[in-house]
This record gives sequence, C-alpha cells and structure tokens, in this order.
Amino acid sequence: MESDQTQPLSSPPQTIITPSPALSQTSTVFESTPKPPRQRATFARLASVDDGRYTAIKNNEDDITEATPYNDDHDTHHSQSYGLGISISKDGRMDSAPNTADLKNGFGISTREVPLWSPKSAMKPSAYSSQASLPQHTAYEPDIQRLRNRRSFADSLRMVYDDFGPTDSCAAHQHFHHSRRNWLSVTILVLAVYSTIMSGIFLILALRGPRYNWIRKGGRMTPYSADMLTAFFAKTIELSFATVFVSFLGQVLSRRAFMKNQGRGITLAEMDMRSWVMQPGTMITHFEALKSSILSLLGILSLVAAVVAMLYTTASESLVQPILRYGPWEHGSMQGLVKTIWANPTYLGVNCGTPIAVKEDDIAGNTCLQIQYAAHSYYNYQRYVSDWATVSKNGNGSSDPSYRPKGFAMIFENTTVTAPWIDLENSDVTANSKQHQRIINNVTLALPHAGVPGAAWDEVNHILQPEDLDGMGVYELRASVPSPAVNVLCALMTEEELDPIVYTKWTNYSSVDLAYNTLNVTDWPTGAPLAFYQPGTEVNGTWLNKTVVDDIFEWGEKYQTSPPVFPKVPVAYNTLMNHTGVYGRKAVYLLGRDATNNFALCSIKVFSTPFCSTEYNASLVGASLEAKCDDSHEVDLTKNMRYIDSLSNATSGSDTINKDWPYIGTELFNSLSLNAGINDGQASNARLLGELILTKETLQPDRPSIAEALAVLASSTLLMSWQDAPFTQFWNYTATTLSPGQYQRFNATLRAQEYASGGSGAKATHTFYIVLFAIFILNIICLCYFISQNGLITDFSEPLNLFSLAVNSPPSDLMAGSCAGGPKGQQYRAAWFVNAAGEHLFMENKDDNREIGDEQQVPGPGHRMQHLSPISPMRSAFEKMSRRKSWL
Repeated sequence: MESDQTQPLSSPPQTIITPSPALSQTSTVFESTPKPPRQRATFARLASVDDGRYTAIKNNEDDITEATPYNDDHDTHHSQSYGLGISISKDGRMDSAPNTADLKNGFGISTREVPLWSPKSAMKPSAYSSQASLPQHTAYEPDIQRLRNRRSFADSLRMVYDDFGPTDSCAAHQHFHHSRRNWLSVTILVLAVYSTIMSGIFLILALRGPRYNWIRKGGRMTPYSADMLTAFFAKTIELSFATVFVSFLGQVLSRRAFMKNQGRGITLAEMDMRSWVMQPGTMITHFEALKSSILSLLGILSLVAAVVAMLYTTASESLVQPILRYGPWEHGSMQGLVKTIWANPTYLGVNCGTPIAVKEDDIAGNTCLQIQYAAHSYYNYQRYVSDWATVSKNGNGSSDPSYRPKGFAMIFENTTVTAPWIDLENSDVTANSKQHQRIINNVTLALPHAGVPGAAWDEVNHILQPEDLDGMGVYELRASVPSPAVNVLCALMTEEELDPIVYTKWTNYSSVDLAYNTLNVTDWPTGAPLAFYQPGTEVNGTWLNKTVVDDIFEWGEKYQTSPPVFPKVPVAYNTLMNHTGVYGRKAVYLLGRDATNNFALCSIKVFSTPFCSTEYNASLVGASLEAKCDDSHEVDLTKNMRYIDSLSNATSGSDTINKDWPYIGTELFNSLSLNAGINDGQASNARLLGELILTKETLQPDRPSIAEALAVLASSTLLMSWQDAPFTQFWNYTATTLSPGQYQRFNATLRAQEYASGGSGAKATHTFYIVLFAIFILNIICLCYFISQNGLITDFSEPLNLFSLAVNSPPSDLMAGSCAGGPKGQQYRAAWFVNAAGEHLFMENKDDNREIGDEQQVPGPGHRMQHLSPISPMRSAFEKMSRRKSWL
C-alpha cells in the first residue's frame, strides 16, 4: 500500500551531493508533499541528505529539538554530505565548489524530486522508541538539523551570501526620492512651518510677558480655557518639533549614507539618535551608543533636541501659560463719582439705613447716625486700645510719635484703615509744654480718602476685581487726592483757670445776692441759658471770657473767635462737651478730669491736607486703605503721588478747616456718652479718657494720650464724611448734593494682578527660557534644511525601512556575534553606506573586503534588467546622491 502512495526519489546532482547507497534503495516521499517551510527570499532551498550519524528525535519542523548521534564509530569512505547542498570530504574539506548558476537556480532540484521532510518511515512510532529501527545511512533529517553543524553551516552560508545577486528578483518597486509635491514632503514642511511659527510666538510671549485683562470670569476667555488652550498648543509644538527633528535627522543620515565618495557613511550609534527624541530613556539603556555619537555635531543637536523636547511642556507652563502676576506700575488718571460736599451731615442722615421714616420722626436720621457713629468708633477704638495693650505688655513702647501705634479703623466691613500721625514737629510734648508753661498734648491723625475704593470698583476705570479672577485677583492703587485729617489739642488746666468758660462759675447779675448761676440740666441742651451768649461776637465792645489759654486755642479778639462754654466742672473721671455757638465755629471742645484736680481741655477740628496720598490694596480675603504722608519713617512709596504733586498750589493749614464737621462731631461725642458728665454719669469711656490725661511733659510709652484717643474716636466720621466727597479741595457746584452724581478725575498709579505670560519671575524659571529658545533655533535649522532640499528621500533610520534594507543586504563580518545580544563596541562606530546593484539598494560596510556598489553590472540575455534603459532614473538619482557631501 505504501508503494501506491510514494514514488522513487531522484538523485541530487553528483557534483554537489554524494548520497548513501541505502538512500536510493529505501527512501520514498509522499506524492503530495507537505507545504515547505518558510525560506529566505532569493535563495533556493537545498535538500538534506543523511550521512548516517544523526537521527531526528521529532519529525515536526516547527518543534525540532537537538539531534543525537546514534553511531559515532561508523566509517564512511565516501564524501560526507551536509545540508544546504555542500559536499564535505572525510577530512573536513569540500570536494568541489558549488556551481554559481546552480545556486541561483536552486541546483535544478524540483520540490517533487527532493523531499523537504524526512521519509515516511521516520514518522512511524518506532522511530521515536528505538534507534535500531532505522537502518544506518537511510534516515532523512529535516534541514534545520543540518544547520546544527556549525562548521558546515558557516561555510555553506558564506558561500551562498558571497554570491548574493538579487537584481533580478529584488529590484526596488518605489523610488527612494520623493519630490516636493509628495504628500510626505508637504506634510513635513507644514509641520516644520507650524512648529517654527508657534515656538517663535511662545518665545516672544515668554520674553515680553503680555497681560490679558480679557482673561477673567465673564470675559472673552476664562482662566480655565486659557490654561487648556496653552497646554494644547504647547503639546502640538512639542509633537510637531519631535516629528520634524526626527525627520531632519533621518534625512541627514540617509543622505549621508548615499555619499560614499565622502567616505563618512553612517553608524549604528547615529541611527540610534532618533530614539533619543522619541524615547529619551534609551539614552540610558543604550548608553554605549550614546557614548559613540554624542561628541559629533549631529549628536550634540540630537541630545539638545531630546532634552528640550522633554522639558518644553513644562517650560511653556512656567513661562507662557497665563498666570496671575503683578504688572508694572501704570500711571494715569481715574474717575470717581462725586455726590456731596465734605462732611455733609444732612446727606449722611438721609443715607443712613433706618426703618424709621422722617415723617414719623424728624430726627430719625440723627438717631441712625449716632448708632452708626457709636458702632464704628467703639470698634475702632477698642482695636486701637488692644494694640496698646500688646505694646504695654511687651514693654517696647516709645515716646516718639513716629514709633507709636498708628490709628486704626474699619470700613466696608472688610477694609482695614491705617492712619499715620502727621505734623510731628508740632507734636513734641516737651517743647510745647516749655513754650506755653503748661502741659500741651497736640496730635494730628491723617486718614485716607474713603472715596478711592469706590472709584476702583467703578467699571468706568476697567480695573479687574478679585472676584473677576475667581477670588485670586489683587491690585494696588495710589491716588493723588487730598486726605482728611483730625487735630486734637489738649491743655492741662486748673479749676480756677476754667472759671471764665464754666457757666456755673459765672455770677448771676440778675439776682440780688449776685449768686452763681444754677445749672438746669433739662434746659441746657436747648441753649436757653446761653441765649444772650453768642461766641465770636462782641458784647459792649469787647470779646467775652478771656482765658489764660486764648493764644493756645486761638480765642479772643486777636483770632476773631470766642471760647466755648461748659455747663459745669466735671467730677473725677467724667467728661463734658460744649454745645455752644452758631455755624462758623471750627472745632468742638471736650473737658475732662482725672482722679485728682487735673483738667484737660481739648479741641477737636477737622481739615484736609495735600501732603498725603491714598493707597488702596484689594483682595478677596480683605483690603487695606492707608494714607501715605511725608512724615512716615517707612520707605516712601508715594513719591510724586501726593495731592500737592498733582496741584502745586493746593491749600493747606487752617484755610482747609471744615466748618461742617462740628455738627457731626457733636453727634459723635454724644453717642459715645462723652457728655454724660453733665449728670455725673460715670461713663466708662469718659473714665478711660480721664486716665489718659497727660500729667508729665512727655508721652507715656505704655499707653496712648487723651489727644491720641480722641483722634482715633473721631476717625470713623472722617471716613464716612469723605466717602462720596470730591477728589479735590474745592467744590465747583452750587448744590451741596448731586444726584445721581458727577465723575471727577484724579491722578493715580495702579499695579494689578492680571493673567499674563512671562512666568512668576522666580529665578528657578529662568532656565526654561533656554528651552524655549533652543526649540525655536532647532526649528529654524530644520525648516531651512527642508526648504533647501529638493524633496525627501526614504528615511533609512526608520525601523521599517531599515529592516527592509537590512534583510535584503549581504551579511558583514563586522557584525559577527550581534545576532543575539545586539551590537557592541566597535560595531556602533562602523560606517555603513547604502549601495545599489541595479535597482536594488542594500547596506554595506566600507571595511568589508569587497567592492562597494555594483555600478558595472551588465544585464545578460533574458535578464529582467535588459529591458531597463542604460541607466534608470533611480540609478541616476543614486549616482547624484553618492557624489554629494554633507557638513552634518
């Protein structure tokens, strides 16, 4: 039955193979042979014959294990035959060289004549169980078993590759050169242009740091959108740069591989440089390749490109992505809405929030104002006293007004007001006391203009508010506007010295016994007891009530001002206010007493000063408002921003005293129970003021003076009175109230946090400028290179192209041993060239012992290449490329 299924084998050519006698007698093959195993292109598969020394453990070619000798002592007197069609004599030499034509034509052996597998007998179960079941010199072995004999395999393979000639079966089916109009050339050029332009824009944005006031909540772009857009463009620049530079690197190396006349070629280490950019980690894993190429110009460029490509996204986030950053100080003008004159009590009363209507209570406004005055003043005063408590506890107080705690106030519920002490040359207690022969306590407190924050919030000035930037915005504003100030002058007096200005010390000329006046507490607030007395006017040709302190408080005929009148002499730790006088007086007065017979008579008056500016700092968590004046010992941040710098002829001194404020001041001190002494009320506020009366010719370092305390108590009314007031020292309108108001300009300097490029300014980010600059320069180099070249050539450094070229190239002795663990040492530095045999391209090393190239091939009769022109377009392009030179 086997004979029906098999046919005799044909003998191989006698010049190559000497079969064993048993082979021709016993071996048969299937009429329909199995599919042959995969073979290397352009080489014919050679038959394997048995020499009687080896037997197969398995007959499955996909799972073949080691062959084992079953007869080491047999003697063969004929020539030994090995796989791949090589004849070896007994002494290990080849009997004859193979015919080249036979090698190319597959030795004339048909697949039907020569089996590719062992005979059917080898597939029987007995073939695996007993070596004796197979006669010697009769068993066929698969081809792979013959390759186990390393000596015969090496000699055979070398002979085959030495005759490698694939010109008729492996001609290139595509040209290696691509024109400028090719889609790949256009794509690379477009990417190069995009990467160059965008990296240039990013570099300019980082260097100039423009500000984007339209990036805000509710603006043309939100901060989140700006971050996302910047990250998107940065990533596209990074990817396009990597693509362009890898293409540039491939073009340089591929073109240089063609330039055999230059003699440089390319190395494996240089071909590995593209992976530095695409996979930076290979610089560590392929460190030997890195060492071999890093010192070249192309290696340095590749290393720089790899590093900057890794860092580009981080650099763009640090220097280009918009972040909140302070801009420079910008000088200009602002507009503020003016609604009333300064210290207008009527306007304040109308705008005081109360549910009681005027038709229900005609003094509802005053009632509301007194509550508001008391609330603000007590809060501010308590904070100021607390600061002094800390100073006293720490023992670091000073008698120098410059270093004593500044005034404190709160406005708009979240804005802290800092008020400095000014006119310090007139605040020297020791000098003033010696001059007037009594203790004089004179202080002046400057307040910022409370209308500046409102102007900053007004949309007409286009200032981004913190809430516009998701609560992260901050800005600083310096306004060149006048500042309100309060002056408190206190003089220490005795009870006898007070007689001319105390009502109960006056003799009642209408009575028979000339007794002193009796105080009617109920009638006193109405002014009836003093109906005859008009301060500031003459009675019988003289100014009334001369005192020993007329020159200190500027009373009498010389100053055209009459002194105040108090209802009585206060008892210990009590205070009294005067309610005397008509419109036109400049101050309100307070009389206080300590535990002994020391009396302090104080005047409180308000004016404006041109020697200060107002500084407003805004943030979501809180704001600050501060008056910056000449007398500050801190760094002068208000240079050229004082009101007098904007208006050189600004008014100052007593000419700016406000005559409307005494109405406000009277209501203020009434709300603070500072007139409770008329009933011996023993108010706690009056008690503390009595304890602060100066009895020595110096300021006490552990507590404020009574003048300082009164100034802080009055400061809240100045903030309220100037909130909607003009930003100048003059009033240009006929009405005292404007509805809905008029805008008024003033000079200002602004520094705001806005979204801007350029980074935070930290020194750590300066290094990233190098990254942005390097990317831009490398993009320019790549773009210029692609523009200068007439299209592209196939990038043989790409793995796919390199594999296709390598598998169709002859082997090289230089790469011996690299097939398993990869190249090493000198193999990284060996120069390789792309050569041509007809229209077949392949790689060769210039150190191989063969002629590089195949320029003189002449196609024989019947050859495929005889139909080509004497020199084909691809061959012509190859010749041109081989004569060029490269500086990279």
